[in-house]
Amino acid sequence: MKDFLVSLLRQVDSTAEIAELTADSDGFGYTIQLRTHGELGKPRSLSAGLLTMAQNGNAVAIRSVRVLLSAMLLEIRSRQAQDSARLARHDRWRRPPKSDLP
Repeated sequence: MKDFLVSLLRQVDSTAEIAELTADSDGFGYTIQLRTHGELGKPRSLSAGLLTMAQNGNAVAIRSVRVLLSAMLLEIRSRQAQDSARLARHDRWRRPPKSDLP
């Protein structure tokens, strides 16, 4: 399953990678966590049935998995953009140091 997901992920973004992939204890899904540009995404659960259909060549299931992977990557990129904007605002509006002059 991991090789299949890696191939779909490469189609979505060649710089992204799967940081973790584990089968859920109930057997009904997989938990996947992506990494891109050194930033980890949140672990998300994907349906085992959907992944099996995609692996068997179902075009709708393949498209659905690609969309889910894209959304996971977008979440990481959005968080990175917010963090860098927050840092830029903080640096821009930093108060000047107080002088010792009366």
